[in-house]
Amino acid sequence: MGGWQVAGTFFYRTGFPFSIADGLQAHAFVPNNLTANGGFLANILYAPAAGVPTSFGPSCATAACFSTSTFQTPADFNAFARNAFRGPGYFNTDMNLKKTFALNERYRFTLGANFFNILNHPNFDNPVSNNLSSSFGKITTAAVSPTTPYGAFASAAEGMRIVQVFAKINF
Repeated sequence: MGGWQVAGTFFYRTGFPFSIADGLQAHAFVPNNLTANGGFLANILYAPAAGVPTSFGPSCATAACFSTSTFQTPADFNAFARNAFRGPGYFNTDMNLKKTFALNERYRFTLGANFFNILNHPNFDNPVSNNLSSSFGKITTAAVSPTTPYGAFASAAEGMRIVQVFAKINF
């Protein structure tokens, strides 16, 4: 019935923006700190020291990329831009391969495989941005893949290469 059919998807994006928050500095009387549900937001840290990068990569998964000592608390809320930092980028490639055989005029047999994260490339979420956390500045989770045989709820469990083999009969 023809040759093998090959299809694939390629995902690439730059890192998501994030802010680094100071959980201790909540200003109850600053109107900009009000959220939609009436709660208060933490202050955003100000003035990173020289040499603090604004873009982070996978190296933050093993060692903290920044610490509280590299930031000063602002004297005024909004002194430092919101979402001034970027997390690691995302790259993933999936591939599908299948072939259909004619068994007779009415029956068809399809054999194939789906390859998720075929290059087995690790992808990471943003570093922890709350300075009260013991993991401040470290990446603690993997990014959720947009495609997986388990669905998006599988979280980091689907970060590795997965091969799904299938066979079906059409009649």
